[in-house]
Amino acid sequence: MAFTLKHGLISVKPVMITGVNQFGRPTMLSVRDAKQKAVDIKEKVNMAADQVMDKTKEVAGKVKEVAQDLGEKAKQTVQEAWDTAKDTTIKVKDSVTGAAHEAENTVKDKAHDAKNTVKDAANDAKRTINNN
Repeated sequence: MAFTLKHGLISVKPVMITGVNQFGRPTMLSVRDAKQKAVDIKEKVNMAADQVMDKTKEVAGKVKEVAQDLGEKAKQTVQEAWDTAKDTTIKVKDSVTGAAHEAENTVKDKAHDAKNTVKDAANDAKRTINNN
């Protein structure tokens, strides 16, 4: 408010501030209106700041959840890889062991066949000698 001296009396005139409204037209605001506008803007800024903080906290919580999920998935993947390696090792061992047993049995069978062939040949030779 501005004070002016008029004929020995003090009169009060509101100070006007010019501005532009939403349509681009000039407006006149009193100091009181300007203060109220400033208070309103401050409230809006505070509300926006609160919303930003809330969103930040929400996003941070989601980031934490995603990080935990990724950690669990990584742990699960490593466990699955370990289990697969273990199963593969067992299968290879079983295959090699099975192949070794099979080879051993084949050798035994061939040795037995060869022994029988030699016995049969020896018996045939004895018969031939006895018959002559």
